[in-house]
Amino acid sequence: MPRRRNIIHPGSLATWFDLGMRTSQMLWSSAEVIGQRSQRMAAGVVNPTAAGQREMHRMVDEKIRAARESMQAMAVCAGTLYTRSLLRGDAVGMAQAFTRMASVALTPYHRRVTDNAKRLRKR
Repeated sequence: MPRRRNIIHPGSLATWFDLGMRTSQMLWSSAEVIGQRSQRMAAGVVNPTAAGQREMHRMVDEKIRAARESMQAMAVCAGTLYTRSLLRGDAVGMAQAFTRMASVALTPYHRRVTDNAKRLRKR
């Protein structure tokens, strides 16, 4: 009997590539945001401002919102994964659903971090 090759589905490979690229972008933007905010926090200790206080509250609020959005998106995706596994029993489809779940979980964090980096660059 001929040996089967492991074939990566093109859609799955593209999804993983996109996920990796967005994760890299998020990590670079995170470093930038952390640096900007750390400098502002250090300056705020010496001379606190209302803008600095708003930025700190914003930082906490956005993390809570991103976590909530990520969990909601993953729950929807998990429902899709469960349905797909029951109806099709398709391993490739399930792998794509898992990569999709990782992608939707990352999206709220990616959006906020890259937006923050752009916003803080302008100041």
